[in-house]
Amino acid sequence: MADDVNDLDEANELGRAYRDLRVRVIELLRDVGPDVATTRSPACPEWTVKDLVAHLTGECQDILDGNLDGVGTDRWTAAQVERLVDQDLAALLDDWEARGPGIDVIMPFFPGDAAAQLLFDVSSHEQDIRGAI
Repeated sequence: MADDVNDLDEANELGRAYRDLRVRVIELLRDVGPDVATTRSPACPEWTVKDLVAHLTGECQDILDGNLDGVGTDRWTAAQVERLVDQDLAALLDDWEARGPGIDVIMPFFPGDAAAQLLFDVSSHEQDIRGAI
């Protein structure tokens, strides 16, 4: 799968880091299969694995679509999970996989610490997912 993503400029370490995280999480979840979708995360007991992926996919969608009102807030995150509630895990992974390369290339242009915050969020949720499965 890593060969299928956009090649990134050598200077874009942030984009490469996001790509690597995304690819790793998607591959992990495709390997374990859809049965883990309803497993709750010990670190985020209010969320299932599918909810975590809905947030990661929704965050990618919102950034690319310019839906940044309340970015990073609980309200923004909850809206992502709610909006994608009817998607199954495979569809969420497909969407994140398709849209993610768009984030890879724009991360160097994020204002302030936004890119670091996104990387921290994705890496934290990778561990939440691993803890669940």
